[in-house]
Amino acid sequence: MDWAKAWIEKKEPPRNKVGFLYMPASGTDASNTNPYAQMPEADTNWVETGPHVMVVGPRE
Repeated sequence: MDWAKAWIEKKEPPRNKVGFLYMPASGTDASNTNPYAQMPEADTNWVETGPHVMVVGPRE
């Protein structure tokens, strides 16, 4: 939940913690480098993903 809270509040993710996230619905991603992007940038492809899980960890 600490990872989700940090994402919602647009803060740095928690250090030294691993997160397991489940995305039950498909989604779209406008950017591979900016998780808050609302529209795809010029000359990029809009990425469509199906239901999936993510394992996230601290940046080293």
